[in-house]
Amino acid sequence: MQSDSTNINVPLVRMQTLLRSVYIRLRAKQAGRKYSPQSRSDNNEAWKKPAQTCINLNADPEVYLTAQFTYLPGTVFPNMCHGSKAVGNYQRYMSTHANDVAAGTAAEAAQTVLCGTPSIKMVAQRIDDLKSAISSSDIPDGMSITDYLAVSSSRFDALAVMACYGNVDKIRDVYKDRAMNELNDNPYLKFGVRGLNIPVECINV
Repeated sequence: MQSDSTNINVPLVRMQTLLRSVYIRLRAKQAGRKYSPQSRSDNNEAWKKPAQTCINLNADPEVYLTAQFTYLPGTVFPNMCHGSKAVGNYQRYMSTHANDVAAGTAAEAAQTVLCGTPSIKMVAQRIDDLKSAISSSDIPDGMSITDYLAVSSSRFDALAVMACYGNVDKIRDVYKDRAMNELNDNPYLKFGVRGLNIPVECINV
């Protein structure tokens, strides 16, 4: 069994997923047409540093990337979304839009408190259960966690897998439909997903 199965950085992976989902939407808006991610420049690895920066700043991913698209000239790429310039773009954006951002955050929080608290706990527990299930799995040497999940889909919770690994193409191919079917059957789960900053739109790619 691989040792990395016990060291899943769920917040980082979740932030990568959310940033990538927002980025795809903003790139499409910028270009005025559908954006198809390029594997060389827009992949899971490319979003690690931007995700860690976003976490360090305690920034809303939507706001953070909006700042980059606002102040970076030309086409924005993932490798431009971290470092001192990216942080400066975010701080500059917040200096003029802080009130608007706070108002939107307050509205989202109120909706979550009213409708989603039980669902937040439910989804969080399912993610914890997934981590335990992976830790107790006998993953063959040389096989990555995502490869193992992709070939063992019937054993794992689709919504929890998508919450943690929904930015990986092979995971989306196997788990997306099951996760979306559950969200459609139980709309209150969407509040739990949003309350944990899991991108519903990424599941529904």
